[in-house]
Amino acid sequence: MIDIKENIKLLTEEKLQGTDYYVVDVKILPANKVQVFLDSDTVVTVDECAKISRHIEKTLDEKQWLGEKYILEVSSAGMDNPIKLERQYTKHIGKRIVAVTLAGVAIEGKIKKCDAGVVTITKEKQVKNNWVEEGEIALTLLEIKSAKRIINF
Repeated sequence: MIDIKENIKLLTEEKLQGTDYYVVDVKILPANKVQVFLDSDTVVTVDECAKISRHIEKTLDEKQWLGEKYILEVSSAGMDNPIKLERQYTKHIGKRIVAVTLAGVAIEGKIKKCDAGVVTITKEKQVKNNWVEEGEIALTLLEIKSAKRIINF
């Protein structure tokens, strides 16, 4: 039995070689809905997503991994999706996040650095209208259950 999710990921990575784009996640949902989430070291464009979508679609149509009926969405990982990869943590250095550890502890602060699988976060808390640093904490990527950007307007 083929692993469709892994095959789509490999197919996408093959097409992205030589670019600053990378695959963050591939999801196969009920009713053959396929979601491919991309990120890049710079910016994800609609044109690039469309190009990748056509590439995946061609193979899905030829190989019939999902049969004739499926829905394919290729998009940016977006700021509301979790940060999953070391490359994403590096991209977001200086940005505010909330990371939840496997123990369930929420840590809010700015990413100071990410190196060799370790993310250093400058912990912060809000006092009136200012953010005050409370120290630093280093977490391995394996210790982080989830992490998301904090968007302030």
